[in-house]
Amino acid sequence: MLRGTPDKDLGHKFVSSPIQLTRIDDLMPSQNVDTIGLKDILGDPLIKECWNFNFLFDLDFVMQHFDHDVRALVKLKIIHGFWKRDDAMRINLLQSGIPT
Repeated sequence: MLRGTPDKDLGHKFVSSPIQLTRIDDLMPSQNVDTIGLKDILGDPLIKECWNFNFLFDLDFVMQHFDHDVRALVKLKIIHGFWKRDDAMRINLLQSGIPT
């Protein structure tokens, strides 16, 4: 049944939820109804600044989701929890040149 339409049998009406689940690429479109992907969030060409919290498993992965035309202009702030100075992900982050 479509959201926002009455259920003829029960007289109920479904209301759209402000919560969306993460899209899973390996599922069929019928199983990804009302889902959202990272590109849906970061791909807006009007985005000027982005704060990422503990989203550091792959910086290249994050960057590819910004709109190509503005990718270099977005002020990206990374908030991380790497406390070990010799942590490989921390070193990779520091070498990327992205302010932390």
